[in-house]
Amino acid sequence: LAAAHQRGMVHRDVKPANLLFDRGGRLRVADFGLVQVLGDTGLTEPDSAVLGTLRYAAPERSRPGRADGRTDVYSLAVSLVEAVTGAVPGPVEDPLELLAFRSTNDLEVPDIFGPAAEPLRRAGSVEVGDRPTALELMRELVRSTEGFEAPGALPLAGSLLNVDALDTVDPQSSRWAGITLPRAAGADPDATQPVGEQTQVGGALFDDPAAGSAAVDAAADTTKRSPGVSARRGLWLLGSAAVLVAMVAAAMYLVSSPETEAVPLFDLGDLRNSDITEVRSLADANGWVLDEKQVRSDGFEKGTVVRQSPEAGSKLPADFGVTVDVVVGPRLTMVPWVVGLEEQAAIERLESRGFGVISREPRFDEQVPAGDVMSATIDGDSVEPGRLLEPGVSFELVVSSGPVPRSVPNLVGLTRDEAAAAVAQVQLNLVEEEEQFSETVPAGVVISQSVSASVELPRGSTVAIRVSKGPDRRAVPDVEGMTIEEATAALEAVGLVRSGVAGGGNIVESSSPGAGTLLKPGESVELWAPR
Repeated sequence: LAAAHQRGMVHRDVKPANLLFDRGGRLRVADFGLVQVLGDTGLTEPDSAVLGTLRYAAPERSRPGRADGRTDVYSLAVSLVEAVTGAVPGPVEDPLELLAFRSTNDLEVPDIFGPAAEPLRRAGSVEVGDRPTALELMRELVRSTEGFEAPGALPLAGSLLNVDALDTVDPQSSRWAGITLPRAAGADPDATQPVGEQTQVGGALFDDPAAGSAAVDAAADTTKRSPGVSARRGLWLLGSAAVLVAMVAAAMYLVSSPETEAVPLFDLGDLRNSDITEVRSLADANGWVLDEKQVRSDGFEKGTVVRQSPEAGSKLPADFGVTVDVVVGPRLTMVPWVVGLEEQAAIERLESRGFGVISREPRFDEQVPAGDVMSATIDGDSVEPGRLLEPGVSFELVVSSGPVPRSVPNLVGLTRDEAAAAVAQVQLNLVEEEEQFSETVPAGVVISQSVSASVELPRGSTVAIRVSKGPDRRAVPDVEGMTIEEATAALEAVGLVRSGVAGGGNIVESSSPGAGTLLKPGESVELWAPR
């Protein structure tokens, strides 16, 4: 898959039916066209929908957009889980319900996978950006399963057949027609049964008992008719034995010669679980050339040797190369996407991957809602999601505090329209309370505001104002012709007071001040009622 992805190709239909073993036991990724050959009964989507079998489809396949290599990685993870557990995780009875389930839930990988479970869980993440590439998944699986015992050979379907029968050749096939073997120069004419000057070669079906026995009998007859061959074979063997004796004698002389010094050999013990500093000291003492290969593992301390070559028990001369795998730290973990999440959700996601949060910095922002994460950094440096880091690394989060607080402007003394414009400029809301009389503030001008000037409020908060109605004045009513009692009641009705009655009569003829005069509430009016 990694090789295909590096060439810009996405399979889009990875599932068990397209994962085939060849006769050598190697796994092959087959094309969609092999589904019918294997008799796949899985539900395949219609042409109008996205390609691929729904049971193994990544969640993003239900949304518009292009698939990339990590879509294949998700499908491979589903296939591997099914291969081990025998079931596809999720509600597989309803394909649409399954896709909806996967759009909000990571792939369930049981703990029976051991250390291989975590790489598969990352491969089955809902978020595409949280998944490894095919190459990264391969490396993670290799690292996580380094302690596994090698499995036995798989009982493949092809192994149940007679393999020899598959490799036979039809004796009558035109492929062999006319192919001859010329007789070697100097060959004994009695060693073979000639057919003219050349011998015709044909095929043979070795799973045919009759053909096999006939071939054996023919070979036996030929041997009986070739006494010359046996004589020459005996002379050849005698010569070979003489040469061998000479070689052994020469070797014994060289070994016993006082001029030959034996090369010193040093025992190579079991270096596994040893600290690399000890191994370096041992290599220096014995003169070995140490090749250290860095690996990552969750089960060993940093600096521990976990693998060696050659194996323990070997005897090695000086200057011999010894290769060891040294743990440089735990396996790297992919940084999840946390920007845009609520603070607590982001912290939980980071902690689920083995990371921590060392600090949080509130920051005002006009766009990001309050409480949402704006960025995740390590020592002030931004960290992109998908990056591989050691577990235990702590992040600094920048969390939005929402918009910058607004300072309330001074509205007293402004007209109604001026106050509305001033509040709108700082993105606050204005409401108007009941107007009020004022002896000092002209009508239409703001007398007071509910929130004092310079107080900071969240964007969108409300400020109330009260507008002046101007001075409070009462007009003297027309009381001419009224009785004194009626005139007095009329004055009190408008907030004025009768100060006195002149003339000695009971019918009012006039008032002072006269009718229509504007007076302040509580001012007095004198009545004139002549006899």
